[in-house]
Amino acid sequence: MSRPANVDSAVTRRRILEAASGLFSAHGSGHTSIRDVAKRSKVSVATVHFHFKSKDGLWDACIEAMNTELGGLAGAIESALTAKEGFEAQLEAAMRAIWRFALGHQLAIRLLLRNVLETGEIGTRQREERLIPFLDAAGALLEAQTGRPAAKLRLGLQSLVFLVGLYAICSLRELAAAAGVPATTKPDKIHARIEDHLADTAARLFSRKAR
Repeated sequence: MSRPANVDSAVTRRRILEAASGLFSAHGSGHTSIRDVAKRSKVSVATVHFHFKSKDGLWDACIEAMNTELGGLAGAIESALTAKEGFEAQLEAAMRAIWRFALGHQLAIRLLLRNVLETGEIGTRQREERLIPFLDAAGALLEAQTGRPAAKLRLGLQSLVFLVGLYAICSLRELAAAAGVPATTKPDKIHARIEDHLADTAARLFSRKAR
C-alpha cells in the first residue's frame, strides 16, 4: 500500500494513535473498529492501514506508546526520593509523586486497566518488565528501611498500585463523593484530598512500627 500523498507522516501517526488509545481505553479492542479510529482521527481507513497494517498492529502500537509513557514513573519516584531526607519523608514524597504522575497520564492508565478488565491481566510485558521489577525493588527498599520481610509488604505495594490507578481514572464527581466533599469543590482541592489519603495510607502500610 502506497503512502498517502501530502501528509505529515509523524503527525498523522500520532493523531491516529491518540484516537485509537482513547477508543480502546473506553470501549476495548473488541468494540473498536479501524473505521472508528479513522473517523475519530479524521483520516481515511486506508491511512490507518498504511501506518499500522491492521487493528492488531494498531493495538500493539498503542500498548508500546503506553509503555513508553508510563516508563517515566521510575524517574519521578527517584527524583522524589533523592529530594527528601529520612524514610518517612521519602515515602510520602514518592507516594505524592506517583499520584501526580498518574494524573498526568490518565489515558495511558485507562488503556492499561482496560486490558485488565478484558483479560484479567495487565499483560505479560507490563507484568514482567514493569510491575514485578517495581514490586521487587520497592519491597527490597522497604525491607531495608523497616526491617519487615519484603514478601509481607508485596501485597500492600500491589494494593497501592491499583488504588492509584483506580483513583486516577475516576471522574471528579466520583472522587468528591469518595472524599466526602461537595461535587462543586475545585478539582485541585479534590485531587489534594486523594493525594493526602494515599500518602497517609502508604505511611500506615509501611510504618517501621507496623507488623
